[in-house]
Amino acid sequence: MDLQADLAEPAVELLGRLAPNGVAVEMLDASVRVRAWLPYDSALPDRRRQLDEGLWHLSQIQPLPIPEFRLVEE
Repeated sequence: MDLQADLAEPAVELLGRLAPNGVAVEMLDASVRVRAWLPYDSALPDRRRQLDEGLWHLSQIQPLPIPEFRLVEE
């Protein structure tokens, strides 16, 4: 998800708690791209729910883009 720089740190903190497989941050021209890798296991629905809740709270500070989810082969 591409974010304004001031929301990147809170987003990385949130994702770091929910994404044990890692979080990556990429600086773009006017924004920051944040990616996380969630394991595809029985805890995934709960992690997604927690992520949605956390992102909703962040969106109260500043509008956020809708996160994209996709299955990535190892």
